[in-house]
Amino acid sequence: MAPGAWYALTIIVLIYSCHFLDRSVVALIAEPLRKEFGLNDSQLGLLTGFAFGLMFAIAGIPMGLLVDRVKRTRLLACMVFLWSGATAVCGLAPNFLSLLAGRMAVGAAESGGPPTSLSLMSDFFPPRLRSTAVGIYYFGNAVGGLMLFLVGSRVAAHHGWRAALLVAAVPGITLALIAYATLREPARGGTEPPVIRVAAETPIGLIAAYRQIASNRALLYLMGAAPLASAAASAVGTWLPPFFMRMHGMTIGSASLILAIAGGGFGALGSTLGGSLADRIARNQMSRRVAFGAWVMVLAIPALLVTALAVSDAPAIGASFVSLALIFAALPVSFGSMLTLAAPRVRGVTSATMQGVTNLVGYGLGSLGVGVLSDVIGGPNSLRYALVIVPVACCFAALLCFVMARHSIRAGRDTMTMASA
Repeated sequence: MAPGAWYALTIIVLIYSCHFLDRSVVALIAEPLRKEFGLNDSQLGLLTGFAFGLMFAIAGIPMGLLVDRVKRTRLLACMVFLWSGATAVCGLAPNFLSLLAGRMAVGAAESGGPPTSLSLMSDFFPPRLRSTAVGIYYFGNAVGGLMLFLVGSRVAAHHGWRAALLVAAVPGITLALIAYATLREPARGGTEPPVIRVAAETPIGLIAAYRQIASNRALLYLMGAAPLASAAASAVGTWLPPFFMRMHGMTIGSASLILAIAGGGFGALGSTLGGSLADRIARNQMSRRVAFGAWVMVLAIPALLVTALAVSDAPAIGASFVSLALIFAALPVSFGSMLTLAAPRVRGVTSATMQGVTNLVGYGLGSLGVGVLSDVIGGPNSLRYALVIVPVACCFAALLCFVMARHSIRAGRDTMTMASA
């Protein structure tokens, strides 16, 4: 383990909490936005997910190349400063189009956060602790969820959506300054065996990096599982506040509390425990780790059905907690395995590509898909039925990807840098 690993992980987790807050705050204020600008659900889906995810995907590849070439601690500090600043600018938007442009700027800047953080974690922590580290990383959802609740219940409820966006920008700008001043850059490949450490010394080009990625079938399947699981999480998390406000007659304060507990608390609990359990179950065998990912997808499906179809408040709320905990448990499996499957000098490109697809398909199309389907179905229960179809389909598809990744690992159809089948 590299010196200062746990302090660095603490700062990285707090930065990810700002990533969660600035990404999710628009979902919290979706209903006030809809009323002020006269938006339909498709436009809300575009604003809360697809615009963010599209720019995240487009900017992600050049960000990945930067991660593999520059000082990552400084890059991370600059990115959190930029996306938090863009969130503040969104609070000044006079109309839908300007707000949409602001959200695209947030997505472009946030594309540099996760790949930089994951690359740093791979050099702070050895392979046997990486799923655990990634699980702790996703605990940032809990901290972000707490901040989201405070912004929603205090600022948005009493001072409006513009004030909520301005206040949401403050923690990220503060952490950017702390990270720039205190984080120290670890040696690339420093936690790897000597042979792999030597391979980490020289950067490689984008084409060569993608050739390495394409040669690893297990990695390709994980690049399908992570976006699909994220799509399910986004479809539920983004639409929980509108769903409970429309279907269950809740206020924005109550809806913000549910979103904070479900996406922040239980999502973080699922990812933290999921990463730790995956490492324990794996016992240095990658196939066991991805099999764990498949099982949590199986369990998430009935929980999603109860969330959307339950008429009473209590079962719907409880099932939303369980479903997001299970879905988020699959993410450290995907990303922790990716950090071991990818060679050190292509982890930036690999992480950026995986995160880009995850945000485009997950936070982009998952959220947009629910909105479009709700408009197509129509009627007072359209959102309920859209929340049945989209997340359940995504979880089933992610399940298949985990199964195929396990099969590929056991058959030896990969180029893993570490770990056995």
